Amino acid sequence: MSQIPDPAETNPRGTLVYDGACGFCSSVARLARRRLPRGTRIVPYQKADLESLGLTKEEAAGTAWWIEPDGTRRPGHEAAAGALEAMGGVWELAGKAIDLPLVKPVSAAVYDLVSRNRGRFPGGPPDVPQR
Repeated sequence: MSQIPDPAETNPRGTLVYDGACGFCSSVARLARRRLPRGTRIVPYQKADLESLGLTKEEAAGTAWWIEPDGTRRPGHEAAAGALEAMGGVWELAGKAIDLPLVKPVSAAVYDLVSRNRGRFPGGPPDVPQR
């Protein structure tokens, strides 16, 4: 985790950045949109102001990101944990479980496996057209 240059630029509810050209990723983002509190920003990296989020195109293309309201950046499985925690209720508990010391290596491996194979998973239409 690291801080973005100007935390004042972040959303007060947090920001989820994902690959909008991926149908699976877009479907997961649509599910998250229904569960996250109103005011949470959910944006494909292809349409995001990456510089204001403290991300490079390479970083954003490589993994999902959760940007905390204070500007803390959480990549990959930590992004999933952050988004789940922001949902509250049982989802928050699931997010906290992902971050437990004994679970974290497993959740990182599962995220990496899914990420590498995301094109094989079913999903709806991508939010950003493929180029």
